[in-house]
Amino acid sequence: MVISNTNLKNLRIMEDDRISLLPDSLLHHILSTFNTKFVVQTCLLSKRWKTLWTLIPTLNFDYNSFSSSSSFNYDDEESKRRSFKFFIFRVLSKHCATDIQKLTYTSSPNGDESVLVELLICYAGSHNVQQLCVNTYNIGIYEWDYCFPICSSLIELKMVCGFVDDWGVLALPSLKILEIQCDWSARDERANYDGITMFSGCPNLESLVLVDYLFESATISAPRLENFKLCASHDMELTFPQVELLTPTLKAVNFVNVLPVLESDSEFSCIQKVDIQLKDSVFTTDGSQTQELKSKFIDLLSVLHNASSFTLPMKATQVISSYKELSFHNMRHLRLKTKESDLLLKHLLKAPKLETIVVLNEDIYM
Repeated sequence: MVISNTNLKNLRIMEDDRISLLPDSLLHHILSTFNTKFVVQTCLLSKRWKTLWTLIPTLNFDYNSFSSSSSFNYDDEESKRRSFKFFIFRVLSKHCATDIQKLTYTSSPNGDESVLVELLICYAGSHNVQQLCVNTYNIGIYEWDYCFPICSSLIELKMVCGFVDDWGVLALPSLKILEIQCDWSARDERANYDGITMFSGCPNLESLVLVDYLFESATISAPRLENFKLCASHDMELTFPQVELLTPTLKAVNFVNVLPVLESDSEFSCIQKVDIQLKDSVFTTDGSQTQELKSKFIDLLSVLHNASSFTLPMKATQVISSYKELSFHNMRHLRLKTKESDLLLKHLLKAPKLETIVVLNEDIYM
């Protein structure tokens, strides 16, 4: 076999730079996993890669990692914010991808960047975005809710933002996954959080997570919702919001440091998994408040008793066992969470189909 000089040169190239010989589609996939600042800097190292970043279908602008990916030392926070914004504007002006699969943005903690957020949402909407992750710290959706209607292709939306009075402004027909984390301290104490109707403009919503977004009462209208999580930080006081769920296909619920009073037009006929995470200590103190808590806990289990899988605080079993009329005819799996390794299950539940019991010695807020 004769190897020509040309072939030998090609072999050397393959040995020295095998990554660059990969097809553009695979390179795009690899680079899509990194911060956009890092991607742009990396592509400048090779002529072959010089314009490669302009066609990557994902954009990730993270203020927190912006300085760590640059050798430039900023004199102050303001100059860093200006440089960060300038970098985003430059990237958007040169980016050539027609469709954006995912756009992620994490803002600076103190700057007012509502205009920039508006630009990014509009850009994502005009480029058929599918996943949008926005962390704005203190900016509320009411400042740019009019941008979202153009995001008709949006399938997944994750937001960390200032407190929002009414999520009914969202109207995203393709949305399936929605995760919202609000700044509880930024809420307007003069506002009315009673009787809120949410997500009727998202008819295809399948998974909903609300973190630190609490209210007195609300109606969640989502005909295809299957998974619902309502979570409050462990340092917040336990609350009992009234929640009407117009969710006939709901299969799994998870409540963390929240005990909602649930109503449903479908009587939770499709429910399969129930995960309630409360501190064991809330069941051990005496007094009228504790009795109210126990009563609401039993009421919650009463409307969800048809599920086949439950995750509960260990000491909740003592409360359940005292209510003889409460039974779990479909329960097959039970997970009990406790921080006391020597605590044994002494109270049998009315669960004739129960197959497995797992006791987890772990923190409920992991």
